[in-house]
Amino acid sequence: FRWIVGGFTQKQVHDFDLQWIVPDMNPAGSVIQNGTTVWQTKQIRTDRDDAIFGELSYDFSDRFSATIGIRHFTYENKLYGFNGFIGHCTGSFDEHNLFTEDRTNGTVQYPCFDTRILDDSTAGDGNSYKGTINFRANEDVMFYATYSEGFRSGGVNRARVPGIPKYKPDWVNNHEIGWKATLLDGRMRLNGAAYMLDWENFQYAFLDFAISNLTIIGNVGEAQTVGAEFDMSWLVTDSFNLSLAGSYNNAELQEPYWQTSDERDSGAPPRAPKGQEMPYVPKTQMTAIGRYDMEMAGFPGYLQAAVSYTGASWNDLETALRTKQPAYTIVNLSAGIQRDDWNFDLFINNATDERATIDFIDPSYGGALDTRTVTNRPRSIGVRFGKRFD
Repeated sequence: FRWIVGGFTQKQVHDFDLQWIVPDMNPAGSVIQNGTTVWQTKQIRTDRDDAIFGELSYDFSDRFSATIGIRHFTYENKLYGFNGFIGHCTGSFDEHNLFTEDRTNGTVQYPCFDTRILDDSTAGDGNSYKGTINFRANEDVMFYATYSEGFRSGGVNRARVPGIPKYKPDWVNNHEIGWKATLLDGRMRLNGAAYMLDWENFQYAFLDFAISNLTIIGNVGEAQTVGAEFDMSWLVTDSFNLSLAGSYNNAELQEPYWQTSDERDSGAPPRAPKGQEMPYVPKTQMTAIGRYDMEMAGFPGYLQAAVSYTGASWNDLETALRTKQPAYTIVNLSAGIQRDDWNFDLFINNATDERATIDFIDPSYGGALDTRTVTNRPRSIGVRFGKRFD
């Protein structure tokens, strides 16, 4: 038997203060007393995660072994703060110190942060499980099958609009089979896997100004990814090493998506039909790296080329909002020498100066000026020098 028992605890505090400042404005309209801030988003978010876990492995024979594991988790998410104009903190407090907005008869309640417009929390717990079976065909080849579960904590939306629900945890159930092999007398390592991931009750963020001026996170439904991947490292000669890796993923929505239950109940068409490709999941990704070790000017040196291909993907789940982001290829080149405790390298990253669309951001409210394309870094040429001090 082999066993592992452990624990995990984490507390994250995100305290941010975003202000839209208009230097010439009348301070009477500022959400900061005697200031010039027309809009403020000041919020403190606290996330607490705790877990205990255990794992047990047993060798039934020299070839066959199994592992089971369990993880019990708890989470708590708290949000406190304010966002809005001066009108959003104009009103009064009742005898229970609860603020009510009243722009007609109320007064400005400074500091606006303490009006508790955003003051909510959520908590939960659960268990996740995993199990693995390993079969060693010989000293160089091993096959395995795995089932594992993963989760993401729920939380509180930061919109101050009444009726916006909290979002619940989402789960991924992973079914995987694969192999790990060492071939050609140890000169090649070849690993591969095929998998199916069921994503349940998944969290999806959207921005709809008809509902709120802040991003809302909701639980949408179910999605599934069916895919395969491999990686290979091959020492072709004593001087040349070739590495290859690739993956194929078909990720689709498993049920129609409506933004709200009212939309669904009204008979409106779904914003995304069943079978819609999930955003930001390229079907194909490939990487190839070739490295040649050689002597350069009397020093041990190398030449290396790396090529990566990323297939096309969508930038949004909703049919009316999505744009297809084209495939792209990045080439990186490098060469260098080393000696005892120092090394010198020359590199050219993105040698072809490819301008890839990493993300296309459309705010969805028709503001062309706010539409943005996130791209990769342009061609970069440089040198690196390193020295080790023992």
